[in-house]
Amino acid sequence: MATVIAGLGMAVGSAVMAGTAGATPLAGGPAASPAATSAGTIDCPVHGECFAHVFSGAKLWLRSGGSINLPANDTVEVTCYYSGASSPTDPYWDHVVWENGIGDRVGHVWDGWVNFDGLEPPSLPLSHC
Repeated sequence: MATVIAGLGMAVGSAVMAGTAGATPLAGGPAASPAATSAGTIDCPVHGECFAHVFSGAKLWLRSGGSINLPANDTVEVTCYYSGASSPTDPYWDHVVWENGIGDRVGHVWDGWVNFDGLEPPSLPLSHC
């Protein structure tokens, strides 16, 4: 099922941030509820779950070992985040589920590869892992 997010605005805590103009399809995400946090490429229908696209070059480090290069603009489900020493500009890693038609893959993606429209995980309705 595809969800279409059309610049609805994003409620983050008590602040409201403007969404991206136009519509961005999110393949595989659930239908957004009226209370959903959404803007541009992010869809956070409930606390502790956000769907977002990944940038080109994104690598999913599998919890079972090894890694997979994710297709650019593919959607991942982020369930929580943790701090790491990935980069001085983005010190977070995201725990993700990637649904790919073969079966879900679970692991970690450096947050710099996840398109949260410039926001960092602590400002989204995600828990620290």
